Amino acid sequence: MITQADLLILAGSGLAVGLLVLFLALMGFRRNGKLETEAEVIALIQAHEPGVMVGDIGRDRRGNAAGARLGDGRFAVVRAVADGFAVRLFTAAQVRSVALRRRAGTPVAIIRFSDVGFPALTIAFDRADFPPWVEALRHAARSA
Repeated sequence: MITQADLLILAGSGLAVGLLVLFLALMGFRRNGKLETEAEVIALIQAHEPGVMVGDIGRDRRGNAAGARLGDGRFAVVRAVADGFAVRLFTAAQVRSVALRRRAGTPVAIIRFSDVGFPALTIAFDRADFPPWVEALRHAARSA
């Protein structure tokens, strides 16, 4: 039997959840950040690690993510998160797998990391072929 007190608790809980969702929406939990240019990707990576040399860049066609090979052999990914960006520098040993696909002629890479705290990254590239760093990462991840 549901009592009036149970209904009051349920209504209060629903109101609290609604207020939290509203608060998050006002803070900008939606993905608003866009990577417009390769220069922006380079600037974000170099802000994260000053002085690092950034090689070939591959951007997502929607501007949600990008990746690059760095001059010291590491790799970098930049991902749009809320209204900002998350930058991750990593070695091939930190990658669990790299799957390459084509969706309607668009090259798509799915990069899965060993770190469960950083979810898999799917990049549908804005070019006809995969960037060279993706093949290098795929090869290095297989041999690691």
